[in-house]
Amino acid sequence: MILYRLISWLPFPLLYAAAWFAYLVLYYVAGYRRAVVRQNLTRAFPEKSEAEITALAKSFYRRLAQVAFEIVKARRMRREQFLERVRLVNPERLRVNSFQLNNPKGFGLLQRDLDFDHYQDLEARYDKRPSVWVAPEGEWGKGNVELIQIPSTSEVDDNIVSFWVPASLPDMKEPISFAYNMSWYFPMDDPDAGGYVSATRTGRVRDKNLRLFVIDFKGGKLDKLPEVLPVEAPLEGIVTVGEGTRIVEKHLVRNDPNSGWRLVFQLESDNEGPLDKVLPKPKNQPSLEMRAYLKEGQNILTETWSYGLLP
Repeated sequence: MILYRLISWLPFPLLYAAAWFAYLVLYYVAGYRRAVVRQNLTRAFPEKSEAEITALAKSFYRRLAQVAFEIVKARRMRREQFLERVRLVNPERLRVNSFQLNNPKGFGLLQRDLDFDHYQDLEARYDKRPSVWVAPEGEWGKGNVELIQIPSTSEVDDNIVSFWVPASLPDMKEPISFAYNMSWYFPMDDPDAGGYVSATRTGRVRDKNLRLFVIDFKGGKLDKLPEVLPVEAPLEGIVTVGEGTRIVEKHLVRNDPNSGWRLVFQLESDNEGPLDKVLPKPKNQPSLEMRAYLKEGQNILTETWSYGLLP
């Protein structure tokens, strides 16, 4: 308790100096779970050298020590002091999406943003994190792929998970088994895959009760389209939205600077009045589910963009 109070009263320069000392003790003296950390890092990044694995392990222990000391310090800080240093923007509530499937061919979590400029992290290198794909073996039957997004206050939290939920579970003490293969890869490296969503942007249309969506598609089969598309099979964007909302405008244009295509559409609520713009929304109000993809004639050329708009 004395040590706890002492740490909480340290000024930030001394706090981080103490955290650095704790890192040295954890890594070099105590060696706390060092072998396990190195083993997990080697499995996650088999292409990295021993020196790179060592650098990642040291980075983990430094961050672990810093976070531990910051947690102790934060408990003694006033709200005003805390907000002067950090402002966190996270979902206010747990978000869960469920996708019904019968005998799924695959599911996973894909990291599309691999631009170092968007992370600026020389240690963790989030721009080099691979995606994970689960390919079931055999027939899994009916069920749901659940996507859960958990509000988080730290970059070290694993706050996005995806998993399979069978439609029916066996009785107690009856076994159930699933076989699958897991692949770690970079999805943009497959030229035969469908086009993917490279960016999503939203906004309000000025002086109107409209919500604007701009979705950029690129890569994959879109790269193989001719410069002049045939009249009998034009490229078109398909958009579906949930109840209580309608599409008032939609168009698809070539995005030459991005070497892809841009789908733009506007939504209008069927039941939102002037007071709804200023009154707070109920916290338990469900999100609006939307889907969009591009197709040429009867051929679907892209993945399906799925978006849950919170009220």
